[in-house]
Parts: sequence; structure tokens; C-alpha cells
Amino acid sequence: MTAPKLFMSYSWSSSTHEQWVIDLATELRESGVDVILDKWDLKEGHDAISFMELELSHFNGQFFHQVENVLTCLFEL
Repeated sequence: MTAPKLFMSYSWSSSTHEQWVIDLATELRESGVDVILDKWDLKEGHDAISFMELELSHFNGQFFHQVENVLTCLFEL
């Protein structure tokens, strides 16, 4: 069985929020989810918008959005 794949997009509103997202992504990876996160997968010098567009093009599954912390997750089924 292939691990579920998750792209996480979030606002860079504060270092506290960024750390919260990284902690969540780490927990998900430790639970077997293939997490795509800019802090881990966007290479230095690469265009962030192109990175997001490319990653978004790979997903056609469920959508989860947490409004308060502006966290968006896309799951590949």
C-alpha cells in the first residue's frame, strides 16, 4: 500500500506559526504520511510560486483548510 501524500501550504505569518506547521508535518511523516512542505522540499533559489503550482497539479483528492491558522492541506487518494 502506498503512503498517503500530503501537500501543506500555509501562511508565513509568524515564526511560531511556521514552527507549528513544521511540528505537525513532522508528526504526520512519523505516522507514515508523505508530506510535501516548502521548508523541506523547496530548494534554495527556486521559485516558491512555481513550486506550489507544480505540487498542486499532482493532487485531485480531499481538501482540508483550517481558517484560523490558514493551513491548507491537499491529500492524494
